[in-house]
Formats: sequence, C-alpha cells, structure tokens
Amino acid sequence: MKNIIFSIIVLLFSYLEIVSQNPYTYSSKTQSHIRNDKNDSELFLHGHWPDGSCKASDVQNNICIIGTGSAVDIMDISAPATPLIVSRYVSLYPVFQIEINNNIAFIGSGNFHIQALDISDPYNPVELGFATHPNNLREFSISGNYLYSINYWQFRIWNFSDPQNPVLESYLPCPNNMMFYGISISNDFAYMAVGLSGMAIYNVENPSNPIQVSTVDFEGYSVHVCSEGNYVYCANEEWGIRVIDVTDPNTPNIIGLITGLYATHVYDKDGLLHATSGASIRAYYLIDVADPYNPFIYDMEYLGSEGSAIHNYEYYTYISFNDGFSIFNISNPYNINLINFLNTPDMSMDIVVKEEIAYVLEYYDGLWILDVSQPDKPKEISSFSSEGYSSQLYLYNDCIYIANSIGLYIINVEDPDMPYLECYYQTEKHVLDVYVNDSIAYLANSSDGLIMLDVSNPAIPE
Repeated sequence: MKNIIFSIIVLLFSYLEIVSQNPYTYSSKTQSHIRNDKNDSELFLHGHWPDGSCKASDVQNNICIIGTGSAVDIMDISAPATPLIVSRYVSLYPVFQIEINNNIAFIGSGNFHIQALDISDPYNPVELGFATHPNNLREFSISGNYLYSINYWQFRIWNFSDPQNPVLESYLPCPNNMMFYGISISNDFAYMAVGLSGMAIYNVENPSNPIQVSTVDFEGYSVHVCSEGNYVYCANEEWGIRVIDVTDPNTPNIIGLITGLYATHVYDKDGLLHATSGASIRAYYLIDVADPYNPFIYDMEYLGSEGSAIHNYEYYTYISFNDGFSIFNISNPYNINLINFLNTPDMSMDIVVKEEIAYVLEYYDGLWILDVSQPDKPKEISSFSSEGYSSQLYLYNDCIYIANSIGLYIINVEDPDMPYLECYYQTEKHVLDVYVNDSIAYLANSSDGLIMLDVSNPAIPE
C-alpha cells in the first residue's frame, strides 16, 4: 500500500514540475505548440513545431507533396531515390489528406478544413480559398472543378471553378443505416465505402442534386474505395478487397474477392492495384487487376506501421504511414524494392525546456531536440531513436530520462547537437513515468509498483 501511495505522489510531482523559467509555455499532445504566457488573459499562439506523423501524400509528374504533422513539404522527385524538398507550407492543423488536381493541391487538415494551394511554382506555393466540412471530415475526392467531401454522416459537393472562392453546391445526409468512410469519383458517379453496409453509389452528374442509385451489401467492414473504368475495389479489412463490376452503376455486381490481407487502403492505376494492410501484417501489396475477374498478388513489402496514403507515378509507389514516408521501385512487380525512406516524428508525448532548448518526446521515435531561441521559428537540432513506446521524460543534470514500454533510457544531452545513450535499464513492465531527485530516479513501473535507482553515475544505474 505504501508503494502505491508513494507512486501516486511521484506522478503528481512529475505533472506539477516547472520545466522552464522563460515566459513561454510548451505543451505536447499531438504537436508541440508554443504560446506566450506573459498575460494569461491574452494568450495567443506564438509558434509551433509542425513536424509529426506522415498521414498524407500525393504525386503529380515529378512533384510529390507529403503532410507530416501540420507541415506540407513539396518535393522534387525527378530522382526518386534522392527526393529534394523545395518548399514548405505550414497549416495550423495536422494534415490527413492531400490531393493534387492540375496545379492545385488540396490540403485536408484538422478533420474539418480543406485548403487549396497553388503549386504552379513548387518553390513558392500560394494559398487560395478553402472549404470546411465540420465534425470529423473523413475523406475528399476531386473531379474536374468539383470537390466531393464526406464525414460519417454527410456528403458535400463543392464548386472550385474559382479556387479563391469555392461554393458549396449541395449536401446530403447519410442514410440512417449507413456511415460514410471512403469516397471515389469516376464517370459522374460517387462510390462510397459505408462500413457494415458495404458500398453505396450516387449519381453526381448534376452536382447540385446528387442521387443515390444503388447499394452493394457484403460481409465485413468497408473502409476505403477506389475506382477505375468499370470496376471498383473496396478495402474490406479482414475480408480483403472486394472487386465490383459497375458497368451499370444501377445494378453493381460483386465479381471477386482478393484475400490474404487486412485491407485498409486501395489505389488503382493502369491495371495495377496498390493496397496497404493493417492489423498484425502491416504491408504494401502490389496486385495485378488487368483481368479484374482473376486478380493475383505480385509481391508484398512490410511497412513500419499501417499505410495511410498510396500513390503511384511511373515505376514508383509512394506510401505515407505513421513512421515516415517510403518510396518503392516496382519496375519488376514480382520484386518490390524500397529505394528511400524518410523518417518523420510521430505523436508528441512530453516536453521539457532548458535554456532555449526544447526536448520533445515522441511515442515511437524517441527524442527530438529543438532550438526554440526564436519561439515562432523552432528549429530541429538533433534526435535520438529508441525502441519500444515512450510516454514521459525528465531532465536532470544534462541527462534526459525516458520512461519507455521496455525500460528506462538515459540520454546524455550535454551537447544537444550530439546526444548519446548513457544507459538502457530494462524492466519487466512498462515504465509509465519517471522522476529524478538527489541522484535517485523513481520509476512508475505499471503493476510492479515503484522502482528506485541510484543514478549518481547515469551510465551505471543501480
């Protein structure tokens, strides 16, 4: 009982600690924001470090755009093995989808906001108009001058013929027995993944008056959809991928099922279907659908985490996922080859600041060190990767102590440009929090209670 009470006291201390004496407060939930606290009655956002999980990407010709956190990086991929970032646009909200249509990039962020960006000069992107779709915007699709957006409960159509001043053309509520999860537009029809209800098809020939024309019921959960020509491919989670003939959208017909993967995202182009799998097998699958009645899997490649966006250009496939952004060479479809991986931060869990240096702890990726001498322009200095999942950190005598799912990491940050591992102390249970005082480290070690370590020599805790 005493150990439990002491653990609670330590946790309270760690949450109440004062991490910096300067007038800026640093908080870390999904991103690291910086606000000016000189006058609590007039708080305002002073700056933020935009980098985070890579959730979105799209490709057009030799330009690739990726969203990492709330940052939008525009890259020259004329040499796919060595992509070059040529410019950056920063949103106030985390980016979840990017779609390029001609020279306009549509940036979905914050689960409600869609910003049009002129990228005719990739080195100097220019903001245009924006659309909003409140309450958990799920996905959007572009066709001609129209943008089609969905949340779970509503379908909206926007006219972007004047990108500076988009107009809401129409909207429809989701039928009572359905929830919208994914959307794809082809030949004046919108194909919707609708969860447990399979797929719904809408005629959008008249954007001012979309009409539901049919549904396709099947087992499992449909979460994503893509379409090309007369065929639609629906990601059906543990069931795989449904292949549906929509030659007549009024009477769609299921013609096949691709099994062997937990399908979460699908993308089709030129007779090839690109898919990502979630759950226990997180991977990229390349599938031949030249004959949709007889699809077969060419090859697969494991990913660090579940893919959230897939795009293809010529012999290269670009995939975004939590841990970063990968580029695959598929010139030989039987042998997918990873040619580049860009690591990005993921979810920020904790932060401490000392002498204009911020130490940001990421859930998967370990420690990121930032120069915040200019709070409105934080700059990355260095990083240190760790295994497992990190939850809390503590700064003591030029060392960062990291509470991790597999133990305690002690990182020497005396030189922020070159952090190095002093020691890794393994524990049987997940270390949930850490606090250090008078050379004693207190570890909240899940159900094992409290661990106390002498860290007077951080290289040999005991």
